[in-house]
Amino acid sequence: MFGSRIRSKFVITIAAPVAVVMVTVVGTPVGASSPSAIPVVSSFTATKTTISNTGGSTVLKAKLKYATTCKISVSPGLKGFPKSFACTSSFTKTVSLSANKGENPIAYAFALNVKNKAGSAQATNVAVTESAAPPPISFTTPTGNPTTLVFPPEGVFVADDPLVVTVHNNSPTTQVITGVTIGTTGDPNDFLLNRNNCGYISSHQTCSLAVQFTPSGAGNRTGVVDIVDSSWGKAGATVALKLQGPGVWADATVASANIKGNLLAFPAQYGVATTSSVQYVSLVNVGNVPLYISGLGDTGGESTDFPVTPGNCVNPVTATFPLVVAVGQSCTFDVAFEPSASGLRTTNVVVDDNTIGTQTQLQVQGTGAYSTTSLAMPLVTAAPSPIDYTFPGSTAVGASLNATLTIANTGTVGVAFSGAPGVSRVKVTGTNPADFTVAASATCGVGGVVLAVGQSCTLTISFTPLATGPRFATLNIFDNSNNGDETVDLTGNPT
Repeated sequence: MFGSRIRSKFVITIAAPVAVVMVTVVGTPVGASSPSAIPVVSSFTATKTTISNTGGSTVLKAKLKYATTCKISVSPGLKGFPKSFACTSSFTKTVSLSANKGENPIAYAFALNVKNKAGSAQATNVAVTESAAPPPISFTTPTGNPTTLVFPPEGVFVADDPLVVTVHNNSPTTQVITGVTIGTTGDPNDFLLNRNNCGYISSHQTCSLAVQFTPSGAGNRTGVVDIVDSSWGKAGATVALKLQGPGVWADATVASANIKGNLLAFPAQYGVATTSSVQYVSLVNVGNVPLYISGLGDTGGESTDFPVTPGNCVNPVTATFPLVVAVGQSCTFDVAFEPSASGLRTTNVVVDDNTIGTQTQLQVQGTGAYSTTSLAMPLVTAAPSPIDYTFPGSTAVGASLNATLTIANTGTVGVAFSGAPGVSRVKVTGTNPADFTVAASATCGVGGVVLAVGQSCTLTISFTPLATGPRFATLNIFDNSNNGDETVDLTGNPT
């Protein structure tokens, strides 16, 4: 056992008039279990004074290490003594008491028997309540603060390098650590227990833990690491290490040759459904903390008209977000213009980051224009759509006549044959569509092909009548002109 030694009885003899003071233990320490527990009560002392025939005073003093109360209560029937008095006075005799482990506060009771010449005798109880001993845990932090782990300023949403804390066991016995967690105080989600090797800490040895700081907002952020030391009982005692660090908004700018006043303007008109050359935009970290990029895209206006590609503004290993850009460094993304209609088109490119407001925005604009074409066939003067064409002469049913349609770009923007790449964008409709066929080439009349300004391309139209008499149809060419297609009215007269 603990080796608790209790001098349960001593007698103090005083010259006449005589008073005998006897101190006997009527309560014993609870929960004794281990011979290596730290002493809780270091000593208990009693002092004497001369007691007259009519009474007097006797004072006891408890010298305690963790005492919460120490008070003497005198029985009402004892004459000549105050009803109560605190444990004060100087030491003369000592009864050493040693406390053992216990999960509850430890209470000791002592009996004081007083006799005087008048023969009156009455028991007086001295109750000393001792609080549980605190765990012998202390900390060493990188900044030397023994109670608080202080982090340097960190960018909002950015995880810093973990700071390592040394946990000391200052006692002569092994301490049992049953829990190391981030507590609920302050901003608990801003701190992460990155590593913990604290379990059993041998006498006067150490363990360590590492904490990471990721502020979710600006300003002072606080938290706590709770260490539960169960060496003193089932529930254990909690030792708290405070956590503290400032979150700081990052600062970023955007830059390119065509950005003025935070506006990226595409310098020319572009044909509807055509794609411009890309504009490269640098995103520069001009603040004092890392820039955290979690996303990139468009919002508002004609957002689908301006496709954004993240370039190297993504993690180079995973090719996904997030990316952390160091102070003074930059990354580059690109923006293109694909107008879906004519006129001024606008949007905002938004970088989701850790700048104030959690976004860096760039206004973007461009001007779209519809294409202009001319159509020409043999013996037909080139003219804008629609034109009429009659196959000359006659042919027998089942025989074919062929003609060439020339499509010329006479406008200032590219002519785009709308639709999926490689899919024919010509169609025959009307009264006798089966009598007329069109062969689209790889460079004319198929989706994805763009006819540059001043260029032309050709389509071959075949007339193969299925019956006698006049035959009629309309050839439709879908492009990015104002009306959405070009038309040629076709007529044939088989014999």
